[in-house]
Amino acid sequence: MLALRKDRLRELMEQQAGGSYRRFARELNVNPGYLHRFLNSDRRAGPRLLGAVKRYCEERGLKFENYIFLDEPLHAVNDR
Repeated sequence: MLALRKDRLRELMEQQAGGSYRRFARELNVNPGYLHRFLNSDRRAGPRLLGAVKRYCEERGLKFENYIFLDEPLHAVNDR
């Protein structure tokens, strides 16, 4: 499953919003409380946050791939 790298997202928030959850959440168009809970707990990002980060990266010429990872390995099934 696709997951956000909290460490990288936190660094991005520091760089782009001066570490302000409220400002960064506004730029992502997500709830500041949700962003805070996500970054400071073991919560996983939902589709809305993943989409918001993807759109944010695209609009600013950032590589979305730098902020995600697969938290479960991909398994190939060869039935041939």
